[in-house]
Amino acid sequence: MRRALLRAGWLAALPAIAVLAALAAEEPRITKPFDMSGIEAPPPGHAQVMFVRTTAKERPVFLGERYVGTPPKRSCLGTTVAGGRHLLWGRKVEPEWVDLRPGRHYCFLLTDANRTSRWYLERPFKCKLAVEDLGLTVLEASTLEEPATLTPADRELLEKATRNAGDRGELALPASFSGAVHTKSPLSFKAAFAFGGTGRGGELTVDAEALRYTSRRKTIAIPIASIHSVQFGGYAVNNPSPWLAVLHGDLGGLEVDHFSMGSRYNELFTALMEAVGSG
Repeated sequence: MRRALLRAGWLAALPAIAVLAALAAEEPRITKPFDMSGIEAPPPGHAQVMFVRTTAKERPVFLGERYVGTPPKRSCLGTTVAGGRHLLWGRKVEPEWVDLRPGRHYCFLLTDANRTSRWYLERPFKCKLAVEDLGLTVLEASTLEEPATLTPADRELLEKATRNAGDRGELALPASFSGAVHTKSPLSFKAAFAFGGTGRGGELTVDAEALRYTSRRKTIAIPIASIHSVQFGGYAVNNPSPWLAVLHGDLGGLEVDHFSMGSRYNELFTALMEAVGSG
C-alpha cells in the first residue's frame, strides 16, 4: 500500500519523465521487456551502471581510459565497473568525476541544454520505468577490466577532460555545497533561468542526519530518515543547470523540495544517495 501511494505521489508531482517522452514520437515503439529486479548484483567490488540516451545526439561514453560504448538511438547501455572514483567523459560532453560505490546500481541520463551535453544521475527505478514506457533497447557493454586502447586523439581529449573536470577529491559526508538554490515548485527554476539566473543561492549541507539548506530568506532541515526518494527533476531549455527533487515526509503529508546545484548536480545526488543509503 505504501509503495503504491509513494509511487502515485511522485509520479503525479514530478514531470521528469517528460524529458524522455519526446523520444517516443521519433519512430515506432520498440518493445523489449526490462525488469531491474532481474538484474544480478554486480560482482564483488563493482558497481552496475546504466547510460540512458535521452537525446538525438550520439555521444560515446568513457570512464577514465576505458571506452564503455556509444548508446545507439532509443537505447540504454549497461556495464559493470570497479568501485571508486572515475572520470566520466566523452566527445562533446562535459567531463566530471563520479563516485561509484561497490554493490550499487547507478543510472545516468544523457541530456542536452543550451548546446551542452551532460550525463545526469537519476534513480535506477525511475530509469527502469522510462525504459519500459518508451520501449528502449537494453544493451550490455563489455565488462572486461582491461581498458580499450585509446587513439592519440582520444588520449588528447582525455588529458583535456581531466584538466577541465577538476577534482575536489572523493565525496564524503558531511558534504557542503555553496550557491545551491531551493524552491517548492520547479516552475520557479524555469522562470529564474529564463531571466538570466537564480541569484546567489544558499548553503546546503548533507550528512547522515539531515539535508540542511540556509539562505538569506529561509532555513530548511529535512531529516534523512524522512526521505523516500531522490530523483532528476528536469532543467530549463535555455539553461543546462538541472535540479533534483526530494520526496520526503510521512504518509499523512508527503512533500517535494527541489534543489539546483549547477555543475555539481551529480555530487549532490551522490551525497544524498550515500546519506539515504540506497542506490
